[in-house]
Amino acid sequence: MSSGNVILNIKDLNVNYFTLEGVVKAVRGLSFTLRKGESLCIVGESGSGKSTVGLTIIRALPSNAVITGGEVVFNGVDLLSLSEEEMSNKIRGKEISMIFQDPAATFNPLFTIGQTLSDVVKHHLGIKEKDKVREHVLSMLSTVGLPDPERVARSYPHELSGGMLQRAAIAVALSTNPKVLIADEPTTMLDVTLQAQILDLLRKLKEEFNLSMIFITHNLGVAAEVCDRILVMYAGVPFEEGACEEVLLRPIHPYTKKLLECVPRAHRRVGRLRYIPGMLPDPKNLPRGCPFAPRCERAAEPCNERLPKMVEVKPGHRVACHILASGGEH
Repeated sequence: MSSGNVILNIKDLNVNYFTLEGVVKAVRGLSFTLRKGESLCIVGESGSGKSTVGLTIIRALPSNAVITGGEVVFNGVDLLSLSEEEMSNKIRGKEISMIFQDPAATFNPLFTIGQTLSDVVKHHLGIKEKDKVREHVLSMLSTVGLPDPERVARSYPHELSGGMLQRAAIAVALSTNPKVLIADEPTTMLDVTLQAQILDLLRKLKEEFNLSMIFITHNLGVAAEVCDRILVMYAGVPFEEGACEEVLLRPIHPYTKKLLECVPRAHRRVGRLRYIPGMLPDPKNLPRGCPFAPRCERAAEPCNERLPKMVEVKPGHRVACHILASGGEH
């Protein structure tokens, strides 16, 4: 696809959290693009900076977070240059929406689902007529597959099951017909059956609303279900990016390979589950070189000295690894 199809362009993004224990370098040197109508999956262990990326895009980071460098360009405009008022009125929740891991985070427990949806519709779409607002609210609840939308609209968040509440949260996110949807682990808190239903729903809605989507998850199986491209992160650093099939079937980075080895397979003989030895590095005391080097069987001297840069090893397939840069085997 040409660059004209790019709707979101992240350039050399760096985000730090300032805590009493020290500075947490949550995202370091992250760059990627999202094209119109495309779904990108950001994958990595807990603590890899995935959620921070989503919150940075919509400018909803906590007060102790500081964006120390980079750009977040949406439709040609750097969102980091906008005022909070411009973000709140024109971008966040209107052009770019986010679904959170805990659907309860979307709702105020003191208001019904219908009241929350109505407020979003009035604020972002400017619809004032009571009947038109109600019609839009019920239409969105029906669109996400909720039975008896009128009852759901009258319900408070605690009166709905986890799956119903997640569907209601998706209705809120899509009620303004956004161009970009960020889904932050939207199936983690649901059982396997509900996970499949929500994934099917997101696939359907992506086509129906012509969405560009960023799907944040630690589950490679989920990534394979819903995404066109995959970006693998580790300790705030991008390691590998490419087409979903290419990354999952022909991974190149040692970390990506290890992640895939840990996925249970039905054809494997029953035995000990595979895992990656070691732990994520302390984000307040990161190594000078590649953060995966202490856990990597192939680490060499350059890996301990400096961060690797992302390079294109195949068309559309980028990897950050010193071993590959020095001519090592894939």
